[in-house]
Amino acid sequence: MLARFFYKCRHVFAVLAAVFAAALVWLWPQQPLWRSPANVGRLESFSPDGSVIVTSLTPPPDVNGNPDPVVYRWNAQLGELVSRVELPCTERKAIKRVLPSADGRLALVGEGASSSPARGDFHSGDWFLHDAITGRRLSGPIPKLTEARLETVFYPTLFSPDGQWFHGRRIRTDKGIKMCAEVFSATTGDLVLSCAPDGYGCIVWSIAPDGSSAAISLAAINGRIKGIPDAVMIVELPSGKELRRFDLPFDSIIGINHWDGRRLHTTLRSPNGPNGIKVLSSLTFDTTLEPIGEGVGDPMLVAEFPNDGQPKYWLDGSESVAYVQILSGLDIVQTRPWYQEARQWLAKHVGVSYTPPRGVHVSVNVVNRQSKATTFVSPQPLGHPVMVSPSGRLLACATDDNGIAVWDTNPGPRWAWSLAAGFGALAVFWLLGRVRWRRSPTPPLLVPYSPAPN
Repeated sequence: MLARFFYKCRHVFAVLAAVFAAALVWLWPQQPLWRSPANVGRLESFSPDGSVIVTSLTPPPDVNGNPDPVVYRWNAQLGELVSRVELPCTERKAIKRVLPSADGRLALVGEGASSSPARGDFHSGDWFLHDAITGRRLSGPIPKLTEARLETVFYPTLFSPDGQWFHGRRIRTDKGIKMCAEVFSATTGDLVLSCAPDGYGCIVWSIAPDGSSAAISLAAINGRIKGIPDAVMIVELPSGKELRRFDLPFDSIIGINHWDGRRLHTTLRSPNGPNGIKVLSSLTFDTTLEPIGEGVGDPMLVAEFPNDGQPKYWLDGSESVAYVQILSGLDIVQTRPWYQEARQWLAKHVGVSYTPPRGVHVSVNVVNRQSKATTFVSPQPLGHPVMVSPSGRLLACATDDNGIAVWDTNPGPRWAWSLAAGFGALAVFWLLGRVRWRRSPTPPLLVPYSPAPN
């Protein structure tokens, strides 16, 4: 009876299945291209060509002290593990810190002590240069870094894109506390440049892609009190010859994004928004011009920095721009997808384990530079930090289990997959309906044999 009913209503069932399949594909939240296993450490960088993602792990202390740090390299598109290496350290009891290059082929490893027994951060100690593919120690302790006992601070872009140099800053105390910008050879660890002009504190912000020059920020000591603007100095590497120096708009530049060998890309903060909201924007200076001028702004590189709210910023790629909004606790709850709500409900009422989000979370919108169309909106709060590939086609973020997830920022229209799912379901139910239900023939009645009477 049921089969006969299905056969008679096969057209209705086929249409309903097609609609359901198409709607399911259309409404299902976008998923990452791939996720790493848990506990692979901090997201560090994309390689300059965008093909590799680097993560680093500093394991927690155990009964024997602090284990050696680990560097992972991942295929950015496929999620395959390219390499994993433990970087051998000398002092088991020392606190470890690892700083890999953008492509993960080199790494600086610090072995130091905490500033106090109650803190677990790296404070001072020895730095060693390692091959992050084999784990082999190349040089160290690096003398000039070891001498900086007060503090040695590096930035995420401490290695040059071509792998020739790494840079940092050091607090010198020979003539009072003063920031000194330094550049080191990534082959030998030798100091090749130490920059500390009188009256300025210095930071190396960026090294050109070919390693031929570096952009150094000069912050005048008591400059705001004396009305002296910040400046930028371009120096040749490894000679240290000064190529260009120019002042920046006073009290507006907060950072240098990138130095490409000709143009300097900076970030400004100014109260130009409504109700006095501070606005982050970008200015690019062409260092071949004389005078250098007021810079050229990019209308796409603008974000709000509210005085009492969660800040926004951007991640710039050659094809797209990712706008990042740091979320508050309430924002995370309001933007949580339905399946996380379901997991939390099951954890509360059924006893199923549920790990709530931890750490800083963000939402991300990605806009194509040419079409100005939004190609990606994060379907759920993403873990911080967040990074985009040089082209902007891939976005990597941290996950709540100390791993990473990678998203396609231009997945293409979903309607094609939705139509394919609908037509596929329609075809399946139509073929099933073609199998007609047939009633089995009634078996012949068996009459007991009785012999004919004589």
